[in-house]
Amino acid sequence: MLVEGQKFPEFCMPNQNEEQVCLSDFAGKKVVFYYYPKDNTPGCTREACGFRDAMKDLVEQGVVVLGVSKDSAKSHQKFIEMYQLNFDLLTDVDKEFANQIEAANRSTYLIDEEGNLLKQWQTVKVDGHADEILASL
Repeated sequence: MLVEGQKFPEFCMPNQNEEQVCLSDFAGKKVVFYYYPKDNTPGCTREACGFRDAMKDLVEQGVVVLGVSKDSAKSHQKFIEMYQLNFDLLTDVDKEFANQIEAANRSTYLIDEEGNLLKQWQTVKVDGHADEILASL
């Protein structure tokens, strides 16, 4: 289990465009890294749309949002297009990184500008989650 205050493990995963996205790409920015079960399901859609709708406020706080699931890049593309999501979705097909960090099926990690874990939420309730993150900033 990850401990708040410790370094968040480096990751590199393909996004919806099959481009590698790494934690180190966002040095100097806070990162919301959230795991969700599946594209285009009711809870996951509400969670993603919550982040989409809060993006202006998150960006003002210097935050980048990265969603992660085991879905394919093609599935992520459709999900992004259908709901006009304004952040990258990463693919962890074999749940290799999820297993490494012992992520719950739906969990969120707030990472600081130096790559340290500021806060984590395990077994997230989707409604109001983006606001909960904003309040913690």
